[in-house]
Amino acid sequence: MLDLLVNNHPVIRTASAEVSAVAASQHLNERLHVSLRSPLILLEEPIFDENGTTVAYSDNYFVPGKFRLGIVRR
Repeated sequence: MLDLLVNNHPVIRTASAEVSAVAASQHLNERLHVSLRSPLILLEEPIFDENGTTVAYSDNYFVPGKFRLGIVRR
């Protein structure tokens, strides 16, 4: 994905992050070493270019108590 962004040189203008609580699926509990259905924090973030086209999308899962999230609003 990074190669695609770097090689095509899109002008990234905005990103819109949404934070929610979810339960760990079988896949996530194995990858994150948590119990099945454990609470996780999901950060979903589409990234848009200057035309409003989505050029990237990421889902980030966090185990509560294992990270600190800071937000700068402008």
